[in-house]
Amino acid sequence: MRLYLPLLIVMFCTLACKNDSEQKVNQDITPQASIAMAQPWSFTIDSLVEKGGGPCKSTNDCMNIRVVWPVIQGGDSKVRKVLNDSIQQFIIRHLEFGPYNPISSIEAAVKQLLVSYESYYKENSAEYTSGWGVDIEGRVNLGEKYACVEINNYSFMGGAHPNYYTQYSNFDLDSGKLLKYADFVKDTSAFKAIAEQVFISVAETKTGEKANMQDFFWSEGFQLAENFKLGKDTLELLYNPYEAAAYVYGEFEIKLPLSELTGIIDFQD
Repeated sequence: MRLYLPLLIVMFCTLACKNDSEQKVNQDITPQASIAMAQPWSFTIDSLVEKGGGPCKSTNDCMNIRVVWPVIQGGDSKVRKVLNDSIQQFIIRHLEFGPYNPISSIEAAVKQLLVSYESYYKENSAEYTSGWGVDIEGRVNLGEKYACVEINNYSFMGGAHPNYYTQYSNFDLDSGKLLKYADFVKDTSAFKAIAEQVFISVAETKTGEKANMQDFFWSEGFQLAENFKLGKDTLELLYNPYEAAAYVYGEFEIKLPLSELTGIIDFQD
């Protein structure tokens, strides 16, 4: 018995130390694991407001620029970077005017636009009866699998009337891939036929008369819109001014319930 007692004590101490060590390891790992876990997708809003390029003594000799854009948060870091870089480039392209210059930030694009306005104003100040303006607002709709980035642009840079348009860009949140119709439309002919019938209905409501397709798409026949927005229950197609008809008709927006596209598209968020 005397021989076994020291051995039992040693075994007990060894087990106790092992349990303490395992507990300490688990305590060390748990916080690190929680930090490594991706946070849910979300976004914040950033903005920039500037004016200048002229004396700015009245509304006729100044340029006003307002830019609002979403900044994606959470999710996978690589995909998040793709989305945020894409949003930045979308905004920069909407701010470009005159000769192309590689621009790396929204702030630099705004400054370049003010410089361009200043140059044009100095050369043609006598002709300016109204100041220039650019208003760009971005937003994002986050689903479970997809994100739709929407950029709305309203601008006046001389001419007969202001210009406005919207750009939709849809991303796969698993890969960051920019989606096209080919990525989810299984039967293009059937999809196009349904979209055309809805377009005709919208056109007749907008114009108040029976639609003649020769009056739309510059007599080239129905075309799918470049802009589409993937939603939980609806697929929306948007035609900006001039894309489907003359400027006076404005935008054409058609909504296709996903329930009516079963077997035609492969999409579920």
